[in-house]
Amino acid sequence: MPLWTYRWQPLVDGERHELRLECSYGLWRAVLRVDGVDVAEDRVAFKDEPARLLTLRRPTAAGELLFELGPRTWFAFGLRVSRAGQVLEQTHPQPFAYLPTLQRMTSADPAADTDKLKRNAPAILTDIALGVLFFVAAKLTDLRSAALIAAGAGIALYGVQWVLDRVLARKVDLLGGLALFGIVMLLISAGFSWLFDSELAVQLKSTCLGLLVAAFFAVDGWRGGTYLGQRLSLYLAYNDIDPQRLAWSFAGVGLVMALLNALVALSFSKDVWLWYTLWGDLVIAMGLGLWAINRARGSVRAAA
Repeated sequence: MPLWTYRWQPLVDGERHELRLECSYGLWRAVLRVDGVDVAEDRVAFKDEPARLLTLRRPTAAGELLFELGPRTWFAFGLRVSRAGQVLEQTHPQPFAYLPTLQRMTSADPAADTDKLKRNAPAILTDIALGVLFFVAAKLTDLRSAALIAAGAGIALYGVQWVLDRVLARKVDLLGGLALFGIVMLLISAGFSWLFDSELAVQLKSTCLGLLVAAFFAVDGWRGGTYLGQRLSLYLAYNDIDPQRLAWSFAGVGLVMALLNALVALSFSKDVWLWYTLWGDLVIAMGLGLWAINRARGSVRAAA
């Protein structure tokens, strides 16, 4: 299922060409359609190859048309149409400017360690399960009750972990991820909703929680990244992550996201804020998250 779809309709040789680029997790798929019929298709699966240009070819009486699609920025794509090396149309002066950066990110990395995710799967699944529990409980009850239920389940995990360690002698880590941190944030979120009951308070809740998260990560960074930085690194399939730098980087991410939310909430209408909450902060958070991860890796690579 595509997460986002880009569309172009270039007019070449007096004929309309419809191009569709579907972007999903780990896959790009481009389709060229003429007169309602698909005439060419190309795809890139990042598990099999690094990022590259998507190329679609169509024979014509004047020569073969080449349609090339590629990333212009980290969130936008560009198009170039050519024939025999001559550019007929392109969307931007440098339509594929971001491709070299993305190729470095998706090419084989000696520091990548996919087995790390397998080793930490129990802790990651625990985090996901607590999130699902909170979601279901919130749908059936209310936010405050859901937070208490999820917190109770998290506390009960201590008993399960003790049985696994002491009774069954099983080396399964259920609490190594961010589950307990998530429980604390759920309780704080529920308390915020309990104390304040207004539309503006709801809009600014993300700012308050973001500042709190930034403060937690900053304290952890100051202490060497021994808790949040270390646990967050479990989710990253790299063995060259510096936990301290990761914690400091995500403190910066939390601060920026909190301030942006406050800016939108206080400067624009509620409808604009809702659209920002639905799409804007997700895109920005993804971009800042990539920056934070690369920054945490960069210090280790530089020291190697």
